Amino acid sequence: MRRYVLFALAAVVAPAAALAVLGWVSLRQWERSADLLFREQARDMAAMATEKVEMVFRQAQDEVLERLEALVAASGADAEALDGWLRDTPLVEALYLFDRGGMPRYPRDPAAADVGALAAVVAEVSRGFRERGGPPARAAGGDPVQASVLRGPGRGGRRGGRP
Repeated sequence: MRRYVLFALAAVVAPAAALAVLGWVSLRQWERSADLLFREQARDMAAMATEKVEMVFRQAQDEVLERLEALVAASGADAEALDGWLRDTPLVEALYLFDRGGMPRYPRDPAAADVGALAAVVAEVSRGFRERGGPPARAAGGDPVQASVLRGPGRGGRRGGRP
């Protein structure tokens, strides 16, 4: 009987225990692999969502600039037309137009609170930028600012690539 018990332990219990340990280790590795795969997929989905939001925002930004450029080409810097455009464009919080010399065209008298930020933006936008167009600038306070070169009446469309 003793031999049978030893044989049963050696032949059945030991391999079963080894198989249980290997199965447990295998399940833990699969769990870690699944966790890693899930995190990678979540990161990829977040990156794709971010790219989509950026693409939609750039498209909206381009449409807003095209409408503004058409308005400026049609009416110049007419304050009433620009006020209406600003009311109808919720994406834009404030609008300031400057001529090539950096003089304000709209509004003629900027609010006192905006003067410092506007001076920082105008100083940041170099003469070459005003002539060729370029990427958006950032105001001194960290507020995002879209700086674009628009053509006035009778001068055609925007110059350069993306404003």
